[in-house]
Amino acid sequence: MKHAKFDERLDEIMVRAAVRFQARMTRALARGRLFEYLRRIGFAEELGVAKRSDARASRLQDKAVVLLAKKIRNARRGGFLRDFLHRLNMTDLLSSKLSGEPDLCVCVLEGTNKEAQVKPLPSKAHSHRLQLVK
Repeated sequence: MKHAKFDERLDEIMVRAAVRFQARMTRALARGRLFEYLRRIGFAEELGVAKRSDARASRLQDKAVVLLAKKIRNARRGGFLRDFLHRLNMTDLLSSKLSGEPDLCVCVLEGTNKEAQVKPLPSKAHSHRLQLVK
């Protein structure tokens, strides 16, 4: 169960990292510095970008996002995910409490439908949103 929860978090981390990475590549491309950005983070060599003029294609950005997902999976498997995300300046993605999302309080229903009892979590665990689990 513990691994399944982290796998769900890993999927969320990968999606957020891909969105952020795509935005950074778009900004770098607009400034004419995509090649330098990819070279700085170590992706240029693996993508086969040898010179600045090769770094203009939109397919390159798609390949870079796929490579990012592959590297995140390998980093998770190898146990150096935090170091890899630190190199990309994305360590905040590992925090369990993300800034835009409130905490989730789960209340457990016990019993049958007619005589169900709600068993809430401790009061300091309660937050903005409730989700009932059957």
